[in-house]
Amino acid sequence: MGGGGNDKVEAEALEVARAGGHRVDALLGEMEQELEACGRLKRSFFHLEFKDSKHFTWLLVAFASMGGLLSGLDQSLISGANLYLPKDLGLTPRENSLVNSGMPLGAVGGALILSPANEYFGRKGAIYLSLVLYTVGAALEAGAMDFGMIVAGRVILGLGVGLEGGTVPVYVAETVERRIRGNLVSLYQLMIALGEVLGYAVAAIFLRVPGNWRYILGSSLVFSTVMFGGVPRARRALVYANTMILLGQLTGVNAIMYYMSVLMNQIGYEAEKANYMSLVGGGSLLLGTIPAVFLMETCGRRFWAIMMLPGFFIGLVLIGIGYQINIETHTMAAEGCYLAGLITYMAFFGSYACLTWVVPSEVYPTYLRSYGMTTSDALLFLASFIVTYNFTAMEQVMTRTGLTLGFYGGIAVLGEIYQVFFMPETKNKTLEEIDMVFQRPTVDIVRENWSGVKENITDLCHGRFRKVFVAQTDRQPRIDELEKAFA
Repeated sequence: MGGGGNDKVEAEALEVARAGGHRVDALLGEMEQELEACGRLKRSFFHLEFKDSKHFTWLLVAFASMGGLLSGLDQSLISGANLYLPKDLGLTPRENSLVNSGMPLGAVGGALILSPANEYFGRKGAIYLSLVLYTVGAALEAGAMDFGMIVAGRVILGLGVGLEGGTVPVYVAETVERRIRGNLVSLYQLMIALGEVLGYAVAAIFLRVPGNWRYILGSSLVFSTVMFGGVPRARRALVYANTMILLGQLTGVNAIMYYMSVLMNQIGYEAEKANYMSLVGGGSLLLGTIPAVFLMETCGRRFWAIMMLPGFFIGLVLIGIGYQINIETHTMAAEGCYLAGLITYMAFFGSYACLTWVVPSEVYPTYLRSYGMTTSDALLFLASFIVTYNFTAMEQVMTRTGLTLGFYGGIAVLGEIYQVFFMPETKNKTLEEIDMVFQRPTVDIVRENWSGVKENITDLCHGRFRKVFVAQTDRQPRIDELEKAFA
């Protein structure tokens, strides 16, 4: 009797979970119909009218994702400034390392205040607070007179990056339909990549202007001001989300972005040309992000990660080989190999980086989402700080080749092993279904993943490419299959 009663309760719970997504979708549909009936919405100083409420959703996502543009811009501006700032302020190498890593350090603090900021001010209020921090930090950077002032500006700027980075993806994920959730959250990473490219371009624009690094670092004030008027209102999962983040950050991407111009200078480019060549890395990151925006929901999270990490390793191998070529006697070969590796690495990272926003925004239960994003966001920027701050010292101890191939490349290999065996698929699942996925035993997930890998290899050998690259995620268990697993 007791067992039968438990089965009945479990069956009822599964039925509720199955119907939950449809109920939410129905409620959203009713709200959309009401908005369509009204035909107009007021936001701040603007009076907007929409024939279709979906247009408002797209506008909301666009303005929210502009936070990614601002974040990417502020991360790449320091690259161009690095060629001039240390000399003007008389910084030692260790002080310059702290200036570069000050933003990710501040972002750890921004991530830690994410939860209370979201709870007390709401999503929009938290985004506005991040914009205030962006503005104050950029102003301090542009007017810095000494080491303390520039570090303070970088840390305050980082507070804004950390707070905004954990708020916007959740804001978008909670706003849009589940069938396009992955694509639109990926748009945030696209905007970050676009901001990176824009930052390198801005650095090139001010290259010949006296006091250039001040204009470079202060240029983000324009974008934070524009955003002020535009934002509309609106346990195992923790390990899963945070592992995704660590795997990306510990391959050294932020250190490479922050020191891009310096690295270009080291392989033979003069300071001015090194600044222009930084656009190659930023442009590769941007272009690599575009496929994720359109294909994330088609391919699924797990398959996407498995396909991207080998690209990291190949790019790092090419960079390491480029370092080994004698630049004095084989300049073209060294530069060509380095650039080929950089383009490959940044392009694949651009696609993978979307997962660091998509996965945390959807795997946490609703009642823990703010706290979960606080943890993920803090970990992301803490890892970024550790990698960036120790980049110069690690390069001296391990050599450039040892750092890129041995350390960063090794992390990429470990990441691939994790994705293949331990990463479950969350594509096109309701929040209730995702919660149930993480209740399954790890051994079941590993067994299922390994079975899928063997099936994919067989399909590839027989030329069934569409089944591998498009339909493979359809094999992931839905609610009815999970019901059997719990029976």
